[in-house]
Order: sequence, then C-alpha cells, then structure tokens
Amino acid sequence: MRYIFKKDSTKLTEQERWYLNRYLEMSPILKKAYELKEEYHQWFQQAKKEEKMKKIKEGLEAFYRKVLTSTPNEQFLLIYDEHFLLVKNLFLMF
Repeated sequence: MRYIFKKDSTKLTEQERWYLNRYLEMSPILKKAYELKEEYHQWFQQAKKEEKMKKIKEGLEAFYRKVLTSTPNEQFLLIYDEHFLLVKNLFLMF
C-alpha cells in the first residue's frame, strides 16, 4: 500500500483514499509529510507551465519556508537545507 503515498492524490481510487486517510490519521508526522509532498507536487505542476524563472524560484522558496516552519527535527532541516541549495542552484543555471 505504500504506493498510495506516491500516487497523485487526484488519481486515487475510493479504496486507496480510504487507506490513505486511515494511515494519515495514525500519524501526525506522516500526515504533515504527505501534505508537504502534495504541496511540492502542486508547485512542480505549476512550475512546468510557468515561463518566468523568477516565479518558479519564488514558488520553490515559499515551499521551502513552509517546510522550515512545519518541521521540528533539526537534523532533518540540516539535510533538507543542503538539498534545497542544490536544487536552487540548478535553477540558477537557467
């Protein structure tokens, strides 16, 4: 059932949605991670349509700030910060 966490939420069947909600109710941390995944997915879909690089970067930075304010684990934040800088630098190349 782990694929339900990866699958686009708009494409979940009724049964998959039931399982997803069941698992998310069991763990607030898992629920927050899933919500962040969905927000990232939404940003990514918008970024593919956007022509202005500045707007894409602003959206990514807004997502990054949301992650920072919703994640209390300091070690995770350090790792995430390194990865974010790598992704952001990739955008600077374009």
